[in-house]
Amino acid sequence: MPQKISLLLFLFLFITPLYADLRVDSPECRAVILKDDGTWQYVTTIETAKSYRKLSFSELKQNFTKYKGEDLQVSGTAVTIIDSYFLKEDSDDETPIEMNLQAIPKGLVDKLESQCDKGCNVVAFGQTFVDDEGYKTFRLEQLLID
Repeated sequence: MPQKISLLLFLFLFITPLYADLRVDSPECRAVILKDDGTWQYVTTIETAKSYRKLSFSELKQNFTKYKGEDLQVSGTAVTIIDSYFLKEDSDDETPIEMNLQAIPKGLVDKLESQCDKGCNVVAFGQTFVDDEGYKTFRLEQLLID
């Protein structure tokens, strides 16, 4: 009897993980799920231990300081201007919010730089920050690029 339990425990602990889905980053820095059935798909949501409050971009802009320190999810248009990165409501938005990219992987920053110079749709996850002089930035923790 103990041998059967040991064998079952061995199979459960060491064989089962071989047949689980695996999350990897593609060369384009997009997250991909490799499924145990041989198929794959792009990740379209951020899976995280945190829960983010979903806001419209206009709500974020109107009440920026109200949400200081909260984990937020905002959709918008990302653009690069020289060496800075901004989040806008759409391509016509004249008052973008600067994004702080220090917490996201370099490969994702490179992708943002190469694909979003004229703008691209993104879902940004992070927190608002206002410095002592009143300058507003959105500190990114995660970013999905469409």
